[in-house]
Amino acid sequence: MLFRRGSLACAVSTCMHFGMRRTRNIRLLLAFDGSAYAGWQRQAAAPTVQGTVEEALTRLTGTPVTLHGAGRTDAGVHARGMVANGRSESSIPPNGLVRALNNMLPPDIRVLDADEAPPDFHSRFDALGKTYCYDLCLTPIQNPLQRLYCAHVPRPFQLEPVAACLDLLTGTHDFAAFEGSGSRDRTHSSGRGAIRTLREAQCFPLAGCPAHFRFRFTGDGFLRHMVRNLVGTLLEVAAGKYGPQEFQDILTSGDRGRAGPTAAARGLCLHRLYYDPPWPTGVCLATVACEEYSVGGREKKARPRACPDGSGTAAGEAGSGTELPARQESGMN
Repeated sequence: MLFRRGSLACAVSTCMHFGMRRTRNIRLLLAFDGSAYAGWQRQAAAPTVQGTVEEALTRLTGTPVTLHGAGRTDAGVHARGMVANGRSESSIPPNGLVRALNNMLPPDIRVLDADEAPPDFHSRFDALGKTYCYDLCLTPIQNPLQRLYCAHVPRPFQLEPVAACLDLLTGTHDFAAFEGSGSRDRTHSSGRGAIRTLREAQCFPLAGCPAHFRFRFTGDGFLRHMVRNLVGTLLEVAAGKYGPQEFQDILTSGDRGRAGPTAAARGLCLHRLYYDPPWPTGVCLATVACEEYSVGGREKKARPRACPDGSGTAAGEAGSGTELPARQESGMN
């Protein structure tokens, strides 16, 4: 009879009146250096980001907490804006969670923001899109300070054919040719298979960092190793092995064997997630189409962005409307 009205508000009010502990859906914005971890997903015999944050949350709240991440990054892949959520009866306010967790977590993982999400929010299933960036160093000798965050590829790099191929990627396609093994159960005919939609695919030089480039992809979802396989194939285009027509043929073939190798994990970073309503405030997928440069790296207007080692700026990186909140943790690169 207590919940006869059937509303969540009624249930919450009743719990508070009788001193019952209310379960909250806690949402976290995380940044991490993935170098020391076997990826995001919890594993029994290897350190992972999910396992490390869950352990800290469990110690902090006194009860086990299971996190649901917006994606499963591979070993060595980094994140500036991973979103995860989990349920807890802890009454610690969100700002207290941020401070306490950052005191408990190792320095290569930081909680940038936290809030109480709606009860039905799920970081993975509610995500409208993601942005990944991949950084390259083409110099003969790489600055050792970049080695964990920027792939070293000392080979010829022609941007024009790469830009033409990137133009081919925007829109909705079957990306089976760039899908890693284990991405999904191919015996299942339901679902969308390898079909994904890319709103943004570009490559641009990093100003102040000679022979450094950044790939940037925004889409409604990504298959396992999809970005790294795309980059690996585009590097073959940049070196003259394939032209735009051959790249188009690879895309339409759906044959992973025809595409290029998988690029190294260390150059890849999960940049941000998009939700409706936006979280954090201002991170909105709709703004991607309005950013200040066009697909393929053909700039309309430059905005500064840090190079992989923290020096210089990126000539083509946008910020309007989609940057993370100003109150980021200082440990974020």
